[in-house]
Order: sequence, then C-alpha cells, then structure tokens
Amino acid sequence: GLAALAAGAEADEETADLLLYAASFAVQRVAHPAAVLPVLAALRPLGEKAPHRCISLLAAASELETLDPGTVQYIYDTLQQLSSRLLEAERRWPLVEAARAYSNLLRNHLIHIWDRRKGAVADMCRLYGEVGKRGAAAAPNGGLSAQRLLDAVAGALVLAAALHGGLAPLVQRHCGIRDLVGEAEAVRSALEEAAAHPDELREIMKNDTDFAEWVTTSTSIGDAGIAVESLRTLLTHQLANYKLVHALDERD
Repeated sequence: GLAALAAGAEADEETADLLLYAASFAVQRVAHPAAVLPVLAALRPLGEKAPHRCISLLAAASELETLDPGTVQYIYDTLQQLSSRLLEAERRWPLVEAARAYSNLLRNHLIHIWDRRKGAVADMCRLYGEVGKRGAAAAPNGGLSAQRLLDAVAGALVLAAALHGGLAPLVQRHCGIRDLVGEAEAVRSALEEAAAHPDELREIMKNDTDFAEWVTTSTSIGDAGIAVESLRTLLTHQLANYKLVHALDERD
C-alpha cells in the first residue's frame, strides 16, 4: 500500500520522510522475499527527498534473513548511491543506519555480495570512522552521552560483522581494530551499562535529536532501552559464536 501511494503521488520532503519511516517497519513483514525488491524500487524516488530515511528502509530490509540476489544487489547499489549525501550532511544517526545496512548485508547475505565484500567493509568502516569523528568534539568527559552511545552502537554493528563469517581480518584492517574480542567485550559492556539506566537514556533522547532519531528508527515504540538491549544481544550472540568456533579450532 505504501509503495502504491508513493508511486502515484508527488511527495514533499516531509511526506517522503513519513512514508519511508513507516515503510522501514512494514517491509520487515513482507510475506515473500520476492516482494521486497518491487517495494524498494517503488519507494526509491522518495529517497531523493529523504535519503536518510531511505537508508533506514534499506537497513530494515537487509535484516530479513531471506532475500534473493537481485534484492541484495539493489540494496548495496542504492547504499553506494546515497552514502555520499549522508557524509555531506551533519547528522550522525543516518551514518549509523548506513553502517547497520552494510553490517546486515555482510552478516546475512554475504554470499550474494562476496565479490564486493572488500568494498562493503571499506564503506562500513568509513561510516564508522565518521560517526566517531563527528562525536569526538562534543563528547563530555564521563558518563552516558549521546555521542558515546552512538559510537557504541556503530561499534557494535561493525564488530558484529567482524565476528561473523571469517570477515575479521578484513574488518580489522579497514576499521583499525587490533584486539577484536577485547573491543567487542568493551562495547558490549558499554551497551549493558546503558541499558541498565533507562531514565538516563530517556533524558538523553529529550536533549539530543540524533540519538532520539536513532531510537525511533530502531524501534516503533521509541524505547531507547529496548533499542540498546537488542543491539547488546546481537553482539553477545556474535561474540559467543566467534569464541566457540575459535575454541574448537584450537582443540583441532
């Protein structure tokens, strides 16, 4: 329905933003993988007016475990087309969402972008570096802050990709990660600490639009605790699997 509405109407920036925001949650309930590409293609013109929301839609679609090769290639190509516009803007949360999309592609659909994996990792790491660079000047000396939270979120997404499917050396090289397990455990602890302070998270949401946008993009009910805990669970799972595989390799 959203795709048909978008295809048949002239949308301004605000309308494009709302349609793509709604679509980012609706696309995850598409009944059949073959239906995803027509939806993304129909909504693509809206991405010219709201590229940040289009990135969120791509990130949401890439979370689906089953996608056909054409859809995965379409998501990758559209990310390539829009990423430069995100880097030109001042907002941080769309950079985190773009990193999420790359991380999803590398973890869930690596077989379909195997010959482009080096470029995908390099792009993901560039976005990760930009998130850290933009937040460094504004980060307070201690405690929870939007800057530290967004750094941890982007770090968790990058580390989740590094811990999956033999990508560790490639991600470590492009992202400058020396101690993969150590950094993953540090980010997991930071997310765990944040999730344990829901009142502080709500206060940060009130005072920082970037963090608030990331939260409302990550969860339809806008609960920062749920958004952070979900990412902590993902990283914990990937780290446990990585340790298990390496423990078995050492025994062999």
